[in-house]
Amino acid sequence: MPQELDATAEFRVEDGDGQLRLTVQLPATWKFSTGFFAPIAADDDGSFLFDGLTIQSAQLILDSKGDAVAGLSQGVNYRGTLQVAGSLETLGWLLGDAATVDISGGIAFTDSGHPEMDLRCKALGVRQIGQFRLGFALHLTTKFLDEEDILDASFRLVTTLNVTLKGSTTGLTVVGEFRRHPGILVFQASIASGIATSLSDLATLANGAELTTALPDGFDAGRALALSELRFVVDTNEQNLTTPDKN
Repeated sequence: MPQELDATAEFRVEDGDGQLRLTVQLPATWKFSTGFFAPIAADDDGSFLFDGLTIQSAQLILDSKGDAVAGLSQGVNYRGTLQVAGSLETLGWLLGDAATVDISGGIAFTDSGHPEMDLRCKALGVRQIGQFRLGFALHLTTKFLDEEDILDASFRLVTTLNVTLKGSTTGLTVVGEFRRHPGILVFQASIASGIATSLSDLATLANGAELTTALPDGFDAGRALALSELRFVVDTNEQNLTTPDKN
């Protein structure tokens, strides 16, 4: 049977034009996999990645214009309070040891009508991981894969890492993508045009590691270098950096 949903409609006038905000309170039984009627990328047990999450006070909000102050984009938005449990339990220390996080974001629809979203929470606290002090924001992301005709989903932990190379500091966006219970989490930043650097700068970035032994025979350590990619690996059980890898 169709389920009745609590909804609130707010009408307003902005710059002489009528605007609508429709807020729908979602029941605890609502699931991403069935709520959007899209074919899903299922696990071996047939479940969709986000269906196992516990999200309280969830809402779908349709705003005809968008509201930057309220954090709403034009169109469909999702909001809720996510419990840091299940697939996320081992990562709570990266989210400030919070028991819950508020997530929100817009939902866009492809030309074929399939939903793509990037729900996120703000960074909560700062953690010392190896030589880095980082604060992470959690993203819940879906993308429709046309060739496979399925809606794929993943979690992402996103942070900004400030690196100083040749006396200039640059903020790199670093992303770690995962699905369920990652014991080892790989974070990566790709740098399209490369950043001029030196071997000594890279050694500092690698916490004083001796890098000359990794150079090929005959390589001139004084030649011009550029950082094009940075990766570091986190052991989520040991809660520490393992083997950073730089190119």
